[in-house]
Amino acid sequence: MEIQPREIGNEEYVSQYGSRQTGQPVFRDSPRPVDRDGLSGVFGRVTAAEARRPVRQAGSPTEDDGVRHGQVGDLRERGFVVSHTPSQRNTRHVSIRYPGVWDEKVTGMFNACFGAPQWYEEPKEGGQDE
Repeated sequence: MEIQPREIGNEEYVSQYGSRQTGQPVFRDSPRPVDRDGLSGVFGRVTAAEARRPVRQAGSPTEDDGVRHGQVGDLRERGFVVSHTPSQRNTRHVSIRYPGVWDEKVTGMFNACFGAPQWYEEPKEGGQDE
């Protein structure tokens, strides 16, 4: 069964997974050669554990897993194209593209659209996941 993409409104949020396994927080802010012209995220304000799931399928979340959130309208105001591009593995997948050269200026604009990272915390006894 093919999952149909849906429109994402400007008032909605996208979440981006990041990691600090290398000691420094790393959130992709420019496309890798394999990504060609865009970056990935998920729509909605999800937790670090939820953002991690489609990226790192094995293992459990740790305090090195994080997430940051940005509003779709902010991205679009800066010229980014935000599209729902679902797959069987990630039905909430979002592609964020820029219709031009993704240079340092574009990287700065992209980062300005996101809030401070939220890092995974181990559940407290009898408490919630995050």
